[in-house]
Amino acid sequence: MNRKRLYKKYISDVALDISCDDAFREKLAAAPYGMRFEVSAKTASQCEYLREAFERGLVYYVTKVHADQIREKFDEGLVIFKFTASEYTDVVKYTGNNFGDYKLR
Repeated sequence: MNRKRLYKKYISDVALDISCDDAFREKLAAAPYGMRFEVSAKTASQCEYLREAFERGLVYYVTKVHADQIREKFDEGLVIFKFTASEYTDVVKYTGNNFGDYKLR
């Protein structure tokens, strides 16, 4: 399987697991919009379900973005995370996240 297909195969799992991971949620809540964080074996080793993707050397980025910067629609009030494959900027996944009591920057 070529690398791009591997990135596509795992991006939904990465987006789901990282969106639910307390450590990444705290980082993203505190970060300004547009700040990019690496998602890889060295930064997300606590995410057991992503081990297979990381064993293949895949690296993704996650960024908090404004809803008006994307085409996809999410419910009002959700915080949008953008996930991108490090090697293929056209492999993208968005998630809508409810931050409740988190202080957003």
